[in-house]
Order: sequence, then structure tokens, then C-alpha cells
Amino acid sequence: MSYYNNIIISMLTLYFICLLFFLIPISILITYEINMLINLYYLSIKIKSEKNDIIVINLVKLYIRRRRWLFSIRLLEDSLSHNGNTNYYNYLGICYSTLQQYTIARYHYEQVLKIDPDNLMSLSGIAKLYILTNQSDKAFEAYMKILNIDPKDKSAKYNINQLMRSHNRDSRI
Repeated sequence: MSYYNNIIISMLTLYFICLLFFLIPISILITYEINMLINLYYLSIKIKSEKNDIIVINLVKLYIRRRRWLFSIRLLEDSLSHNGNTNYYNYLGICYSTLQQYTIARYHYEQVLKIDPDNLMSLSGIAKLYILTNQSDKAFEAYMKILNIDPKDKSAKYNINQLMRSHNRDSRI
């Protein structure tokens, strides 16, 4: 009987040793994967933080170049809930104006102008919206404000000349 007990004990010992040789690598793999998931989670949180506005803006620029307006809008609106960066409002204005949602685009540009009245990107965007909605007088005012801030702005000068030409053409008719 003792012989069989020794065999059983040695078999159990061998079984546990083999089991440990398989379980240790598996537990290391599982620990590694859990660590990777935790790192990815913290990285996703980090992207939404204030320090990574550049990453969000670059991703939005990429979406805009690829004409993925709704992806851009979704990312920007999610980011706005975490951080009220004026660049987010400007890019939302660009996306909505491209989708011909001029009222919403103007709202986003105006949000920037409430925070920073001299923001050239918003002034330029809102001036373009005024042109698209046939509000030449308001567009002219916006371009004049741009020139007051930056007298060398060639785009504003060009657009003012275009507005004046079209106004002269319309007054002749």
C-alpha cells in the first residue's frame, strides 16, 4: 500500500510541477495584456486632456482633408465638453459651413469672438459666411475689422475689392 501511495504522491507532484510550468507563462501573458489595456486606457484619457489639444486639432485637420465632416464634428464636440479651446469652435465653424449649416457655423464663430474678439480665423470664417448668405455689408465690416487688426492681410484686401466690385456692378443695374 505504501508503494501505491508513493506513486500517487510522485504523480501528484509531477502533475503540479507540469501545471506550474504551464500556468506561470500563461499568468505572465495575462498580466502583460492587462498592463497593455491599462496603458491604452490612460492614453485615451490623456488624449482628451488639455495637454493634448494639438493631437485633437491634428486629427481634426486630417479628417477635414479627407472630407470626414461628421467625424470631425463628433471629435470636436466631445473635446469641447472637456476643454473650451477656441480652435475647436473655429474648426466646428469650418465643418458646419462646409455642410452648408450656416447658422450653426456662425454660432461657433461667434463663440470664439465672445472669448477673443480679435481672432482672425473666426473673423475670416464669419465674413465668408456672410458672403455665402448674401450679407455683403456684414462681410465688408468683418473684413475691415480684419484689416484693422492685421493691415497686411492679403485675403481680406482681396475680398474687400471683390465686394466693392460686386457692389458697384449691382448699383449700375
